[in-house]
Amino acid sequence: EAITFQKMVSIISEYYGISFKFIRLPAAPLFALGDFFEFICRPLGIEPPIYRRRLAFYTKDRSFNTAKMINLLGFVPVHSDEEGLKELAQWYLDQGWISL
Repeated sequence: EAITFQKMVSIISEYYGISFKFIRLPAAPLFALGDFFEFICRPLGIEPPIYRRRLAFYTKDRSFNTAKMINLLGFVPVHSDEEGLKELAQWYLDQGWISL
């Protein structure tokens, strides 16, 4: 079963013991802002803080069907989605990429 981005954020924030409020914003103004930052920052050799490709990630739903992998290769997932996300969240802490 596919897991939504909002559900992933919920699982990870709960694991970290922090509250999170999901805010939906209209995409069009954000894409315009991304265009603006790309236009200004790229000629200056600066990485734009917001750019279209990064924004596009949050506007698309993605899920992958693992049935073929299970049927042809006999793949059996070791972790549930929730367990895997919690393990990933802990890995980020262990690597020092996130500090709480």
